[in-house]
Amino acid sequence: MSKHKIPYQKERLNEEEQLWNYVSGSMPPDKAHDTESDKLDDPFWNDAVEGLEQLEDKQKIKNITVQLQQQIRKQTASKGKKKKGIQGHWQGMVITVLLLLLIVICYLFFHFGVKR
Repeated sequence: MSKHKIPYQKERLNEEEQLWNYVSGSMPPDKAHDTESDKLDDPFWNDAVEGLEQLEDKQKIKNITVQLQQQIRKQTASKGKKKKGIQGHWQGMVITVLLLLLIVICYLFFHFGVKR
């Protein structure tokens, strides 16, 4: 994964932080009200808030979230490496097929070609 974060990632991190602040009650009341009105029609936000409010140990969940994100980054990085290897195999197979086709065409041309 590159060191440069794309804007979507920054936005997602801000929303995640906003969610944790809202659920933990550390957000000022006026900002909490603004957040509620902004996220009123977002079913994912509402489900996340309801689920997090039911949990007793919110810090444990935050640690699990960080671990899951690290695992996802690790898995997606390894998948990218595997794809590069597969592309190399396809190029080799295409070259092999083209060479075999050329050999067959040459054989047919010389074997069944114009006889003297």
